[in-house]
Amino acid sequence: MVGSVSTLSSCIDGMLNDKGMLMTLSKVAGEWASGGVSRFIFLGHGSSYPMALESALKFEETSYTAVQALNALEFRHGPVATVGERQAIVVLNQSDTMSGGVVKLFNELNDRARGSETRVLMVTNVNEVNGSGVVKVNCSTGFGEWDSLALVVPVYLLAYYYALSKGVDVERPRNLVRVVKEF
Repeated sequence: MVGSVSTLSSCIDGMLNDKGMLMTLSKVAGEWASGGVSRFIFLGHGSSYPMALESALKFEETSYTAVQALNALEFRHGPVATVGERQAIVVLNQSDTMSGGVVKLFNELNDRARGSETRVLMVTNVNEVNGSGVVKVNCSTGFGEWDSLALVVPVYLLAYYYALSKGVDVERPRNLVRVVKEF
């Protein structure tokens, strides 16, 4: 387990120093901000679902944008009807037994988005998934579910670049305190 933590730390360091990934995320965020994207949906399944929840929270508090997080495979049963213009859908996909279903959903969303102002992005560690709109996270800790922790790093960076593109002072978030002292 200690080795897994060390490997995860190395993976995160690698992502933070990956100039190609940083440029891609910065470009995507800039295009979304200049294109007027104002609503985000984060999807995840299995161990990537809590990562989608965390990603949505960080994205919302960093960029002051309306964000929703949902289970990827539940998304088809109603919430997909809310997909519209000037939205971005970010799919987090951990390599597991259901990753094929999530990839299928991603491809369907991409097909629907063609020719519209809906953007779709997948952050994944599934080797078989490639192409435009895919950010690959090459991290294997050897401890299954821990690999999904690395999926949030590109989303944190995307939130950071999106907020900067909107002119948000990310160093001084409004209405947030460092410590919540009472409930």
